[in-house]
Amino acid sequence: MRNASKVAYFYIKNWIYDYPQQFWHRNPALLLGLICLLGTAAGINWDPIYFLLIPWLMTTKYRFLLIATALSLLSFFWASSHARHTRLSLQPLSGEGLFHIDQLSVQQSPFGRSFHYKGTLKWFEGSGGERFLNLPCHIFCPLSQHAPSADKDYLITGTLLQKKERVFSLKPDKKIPWKAVEDSWSIAAWRYRAKHTVSFFIKQHIQDAPSATFLSALITGEIDERNLRLDFGRLGLQHILAISGFHFSFFALALNVLLRPFVSFRIRIILLVSCLTLYFFFLGNAPSILRAYAAISIFFTGQYINRRAIGLNTLGVALILELLIDPLTVTQLSFQLSFLCTLALLLLYPFTHSIIHFVLPQRTKNEVLMMSRFHQHGYLLSSLLRKVLSLNISVHLLSLPVLLFLFHRFPLLSLIYNLFFPFCVMLSLSLFCIALILSICPPLSAWIHALNSMWTAELLELTSHPPAYFDCVIHCNALTFVQVVLCLSILFYVGMNFSMKQRLESVV
Repeated sequence: MRNASKVAYFYIKNWIYDYPQQFWHRNPALLLGLICLLGTAAGINWDPIYFLLIPWLMTTKYRFLLIATALSLLSFFWASSHARHTRLSLQPLSGEGLFHIDQLSVQQSPFGRSFHYKGTLKWFEGSGGERFLNLPCHIFCPLSQHAPSADKDYLITGTLLQKKERVFSLKPDKKIPWKAVEDSWSIAAWRYRAKHTVSFFIKQHIQDAPSATFLSALITGEIDERNLRLDFGRLGLQHILAISGFHFSFFALALNVLLRPFVSFRIRIILLVSCLTLYFFFLGNAPSILRAYAAISIFFTGQYINRRAIGLNTLGVALILELLIDPLTVTQLSFQLSFLCTLALLLLYPFTHSIIHFVLPQRTKNEVLMMSRFHQHGYLLSSLLRKVLSLNISVHLLSLPVLLFLFHRFPLLSLIYNLFFPFCVMLSLSLFCIALILSICPPLSAWIHALNSMWTAELLELTSHPPAYFDCVIHCNALTFVQVVLCLSILFYVGMNFSMKQRLESVV
């Protein structure tokens, strides 16, 4: 009985104190990032549930705890200063404001296509003397109307509407032209022209129009086809269209393969970071793009100085940077899902892989060598399937509570399509890059573009006409914010302890 008590005490001590302490010691940047996240979330919208998460972060040394406390207070007050709760009356407010443009795109809605200006109202004065500062704002102009250039700030007279919390729309007065502000500038105009040029180039070389639109969305991050967005959203494949670490990693790999024969390692790293920085400015600073760019830049910087970048620490640094640049990014769905999915890949993968291991067991090298050639190929396929299943389950475990809380539904086909669709998309991008490299031989390049057009068309056919028998949806309207936070915390705790336990066992 005494031995059993000692064993129980040993396991409880390991899982409650020892494993978390060693995990945070190995990943201090992730700890600081999560504390910064808690402080920012509390500063924007306070909830007592945040107090329950603090003890899990306290298994650290006292000196580090003081730094973490200071960072949490700093992020709290920084977020509070940005999170002004501006509420307009139900009636539209007429007046004049100074508008800074961050992004210009073409957007399709049920009412037609229009120019979409996204930016910030630095100030807005209503006709009754009301004054508001730094409002996130959208302006829509019909394509038939002359669109002002997006390279300057503008004084605009119009009507201000509040769509939802911290989202505003300004409807310009058609009779009063926009007044450009001298000595102001914006990169939005260059970004729009560059994306338009790339999109036009793709549509010239890819014969199938939907395939060209899809490839353009993958490379530029701009989706001007509403049906494409709806098809991917119905299958839970929105992350394919959103520029993220998947896209940055692919282009980094392609550039690395292309540059390897010609330049040394250090010069190649400098060129890679420079090209990815240019690609970042080309895309814009959306939350998922900024996280992916920051993470891959830290990774390459670590390689340049001969320091290994730990994935979870890299994610923590990217998280801190995003929240310091714009605390309100924590309220955006793209930030939430991008961070959660990356965290799932880095943290929950060992746990889900160990579970799948019982169904698709891993063999030793000697056991594989003793197999026949046919069985060896079968084992390689099962190994690939084991890894893909583990990645898929880990991502869905962490993102499912959030999706059910926000949308109250989850398509079961997402579990199936995410097993193979990202690899199919990677093949489509690979064919496009190969065709670009072989542009010196136009007939061969045109043949690869034609092959890619047919391949991508078949992929889109799978999204527009999914198998009806499996087209089922889970509905859930009962999840609360507290339940979601507790669910995510438990999954994080399990993944943290399991990964640390597995690492310590591998060292021993």
